[in-house]
Amino acid sequence: MVGNKPLAEVGAVNIKDVVQTNYAVEHFLDNFDENVKVNILSQSDEQVVFELVGVDASVANAIRRVLIAEVPSMAISTVFMNDNTSVMQDEVLCHRLGLIPIKADADDFEDLPPAGESGRSRTDFTDKNAIKFNLKVECPSLATLQKMAGNKKVEYLTVYSKSLEMEPLGKQADLPAGKQGLVHDDIILIKLAPGQRVDCECYATKGIGETHAKWSPVCTAAYRMRPQITFPAPVTGEDAERLRGTCPMGVFDIEDLAGTSTLVVGNDLNCTMCRECIRLPENRDLVKLNVIRNDFIFSVESTGCVPAPTLLPRALRVLKEKCATIVKEIETIETGGERMELEKPIEMGEEEMDEE
Repeated sequence: MVGNKPLAEVGAVNIKDVVQTNYAVEHFLDNFDENVKVNILSQSDEQVVFELVGVDASVANAIRRVLIAEVPSMAISTVFMNDNTSVMQDEVLCHRLGLIPIKADADDFEDLPPAGESGRSRTDFTDKNAIKFNLKVECPSLATLQKMAGNKKVEYLTVYSKSLEMEPLGKQADLPAGKQGLVHDDIILIKLAPGQRVDCECYATKGIGETHAKWSPVCTAAYRMRPQITFPAPVTGEDAERLRGTCPMGVFDIEDLAGTSTLVVGNDLNCTMCRECIRLPENRDLVKLNVIRNDFIFSVESTGCVPAPTLLPRALRVLKEKCATIVKEIETIETGGERMELEKPIEMGEEEMDEE
């Protein structure tokens, strides 16, 4: 550890100091609120990149796993197939429909109640737990199809996700336009030959990625430790030019410092730790590569179901609920199956102890 930053040294063939044992686990939460920081590096509706400082790798990985598997979203889970004369099997088409990203806030919906012995019925789905889409498409005759396309070489009708028509349930008709619907309308679902048709009702419900990947709200959720690149001594002249040229990511720049061309770190976040700069033995004494073990750069990309900047707060809320569940279970075990909140331990007298 250098200063207050726990560092792991990245060498040409190995990594040193990846684990530190002189910092006891029981002190991990000391000054936790002061040490933990979140810095937003870039954000849009599709992707957010942020820096999480002051936590252990176990916490960072827990956030990553929750983002992928436990933040709820909406996805098509039930399809009533009225007619399908295409060459695609019903189950394959239903699987494709399930993977279409649905734009909706899962917090606005309740969990779907368990199915009965006879399975699902249309009455199970309401405006409180589902979004309904209808898909009714039929390919016309070949002559009509070619006339519509303006191309005599067209032989089939390509059906896109835009053919899914949302049918508001209950109070959903009062919602603002665009609040719920499809993220993309150009996803290819199926191709129909003349005379073939598909007619089905689709219901999107609330779920999590742990149940099925279609409910995962993220395309990617990954992190890496922040690199720290230092020079034991100023690197100038030919050494500076050589080192700058070895980096494929453009991490290094050359600046004029006191009249001397000196190598500096231009953008440390570009560093992927490829180690090209220390591959040659003559470069290893000029530059030192480290990663900060409690500083993580997260990149989270949303499927479009919810804005990417809202994903971290949602994941932290889920993680908080999981921690509360663990605390509750521990309290239950410690109190013999009954939760008790005592200001001080009960002191038993000698007679009571003898009876025990």
